[in-house]
Amino acid sequence: MISLKGLELCDEQQMMTDHEFLLQQMELRKELEEIAESDEPNLLLFDFEKKTNSIHKELLSELADAFDDACYVAAATLVSKLKFLVKLKQEIERIEDRLLD
Repeated sequence: MISLKGLELCDEQQMMTDHEFLLQQMELRKELEEIAESDEPNLLLFDFEKKTNSIHKELLSELADAFDDACYVAAATLVSKLKFLVKLKQEIERIEDRLLD
C-alpha cells in the first residue's frame, strides 16, 4: 500500500534521524548481547522476548492507525521500525537455538 502511494520505505540512513528509535535499537541490541553472555540466559531471554513482542504489537497498532488516518509517511517509518524488530526476533531465535544445542 505504501508503494502504491508513491512512497518509499525508510532506509537505514533515514532511520538514523529518529534519535529516539536509534537509542532504543542500541539499547535492545546491547541488552540482547548481555543476555547471550550471561550465566543464566534462558529466563532473561524469555523476558526480553516478551518485551520485544510488546513493542512489536504496539508498532503494529500504530501502523494500523496510520493507515486508517491515511498517514502514509508515518506508516513507512513504522514499517522500517518493524523490519528492525523482525531482525531482532531472528537474533533471539538464533540465541535460543544455540542454547538448545
